[in-house]
Amino acid sequence: MPPPLRVSPKLPGEPWDKWDDDFLLLSDVFPTGYHATELACVGPGKTVAIFGAGPVGLLAAHSAMLKGASEVYVVDCIPERLAKAQEFGAIPIDFSKSDPVDQILAERKNRQEVQQSARPGEEKRKGVDCVIDAVGYQARDDKAPSREKSTQVLENCLRAVNSTGHLAITVCISPLIQERRTACSKTECFRSESLKYSTSLFRSVAARPQLNGTTNI
Repeated sequence: MPPPLRVSPKLPGEPWDKWDDDFLLLSDVFPTGYHATELACVGPGKTVAIFGAGPVGLLAAHSAMLKGASEVYVVDCIPERLAKAQEFGAIPIDFSKSDPVDQILAERKNRQEVQQSARPGEEKRKGVDCVIDAVGYQARDDKAPSREKSTQVLENCLRAVNSTGHLAITVCISPLIQERRTACSKTECFRSESLKYSTSLFRSVAARPQLNGTTNI
């Protein structure tokens, strides 16, 4: 006997009315933002940095606050977005003013409660526990915000997260990988090219002599 059909309840209102944006927010954007905090292992007392204050980034920040994060930094350059993040209780970081990672590290260093709560050896953990990339390959260059730099946010995420932290990427892959995928007719070719791109990027970041007080990732 076939299983009974499950009929979804009819939503109130009519198509394209004033409730459409609310239903979209609840069924798509909010779950995506919340899932980003799950991927980043956000929990009570965790420190979080979210790059991008669009709808997903803002709701990721809101979700992080709901989950009990002790510090939530939201990076963007649009004043209205940063103001909205501040309403949630997050700490706004404007990357158009200076290096956003340096701003986060300086903010953490200046927080007295952070310094007092550090256990022996943790003073080297200058970054955050959880980082979320809510921008993707359409990231802006920190030094020239009018120009795109597809790897900018990913590089910042790797600089901001502690060596034992978690990084969540909830956005589109790099166009470089997408172009290679289109050009390759075989799956193995795409996997090989993707691996080469990922490996070269992580090696370039890991090769730096100091990263949040550690020698390597």
